[in-house]
Amino acid sequence: MASQYEMKFDPRTIEHLGVRMYSTLPPALVELISNAYDADASRVELKFHEHNGKPVSIQVMDSGHGMSADDIQNKFLVIGRNRRKEDGDKRTTKFERLPTGKKGLGKLALFGLSKIITVDTICNGLRNRFVINWDELMNAEGSYNPRAELVDEPVNRPNGTIIKFSELKRQSPFDIAGLADSLSKIFIVDDGFEIVLTGSDGGSVVVDNARRYSNFTKEFEWDLEKLVPEGSKFFGKIKGFFYTASTPIKPNSGLRGGLFFLEGN
Repeated sequence: MASQYEMKFDPRTIEHLGVRMYSTLPPALVELISNAYDADASRVELKFHEHNGKPVSIQVMDSGHGMSADDIQNKFLVIGRNRRKEDGDKRTTKFERLPTGKKGLGKLALFGLSKIITVDTICNGLRNRFVINWDELMNAEGSYNPRAELVDEPVNRPNGTIIKFSELKRQSPFDIAGLADSLSKIFIVDDGFEIVLTGSDGGSVVVDNARRYSNFTKEFEWDLEKLVPEGSKFFGKIKGFFYTASTPIKPNSGLRGGLFFLEGN
């Protein structure tokens, strides 16, 4: 594999979709967390660094399968790659998850947050690291070469990926608790996947289902496990709850349409 990666793109696609769709943190973070989930990660941690109250960088670290040099060139750097069309709806090897991504546009979230993006990934004992510069990318004419800092360097470390965003476009301080609340309304987290947000002070917040329903006042509750009869083929395989609210749910709560938490095999 050559030491120089190549990214082919339409600048208008990145500028219009990447910046406009992912100019705020929650949508961009959703895409990055989803990517970690699809990579069979059991944990993803997002670290938010500030200096004197000003955002400096964001790091997204996952314990997934990582990317090889070939994956970087032929999958990660391809904007609009239809994963499901090419790979099908096959489950992941470790946790047997179905993919959440479809059209390969989620990686545009990278370009809505910062000017410098560093991707450091380990796959099967080989480490690759490359840097994407926003200004250089926008000045390129349809083809851009990210700077490859490490290519297939042998390491004795577990698989995983770290994506660092620096020279952030955001100016206001991070609200870690608020971000965790927003993400909890989007993800229903199972026991095999942990989402952790860590601030500059070292304090961490876990995005879990308890946070999702912390401000929800229940009126009635049904335990699905108790509703499934013993003779059913689903007995012992379904766990979850149906909730109804004691007061109307606000339209912007992220919980409209009913609350339903389900686990099962």
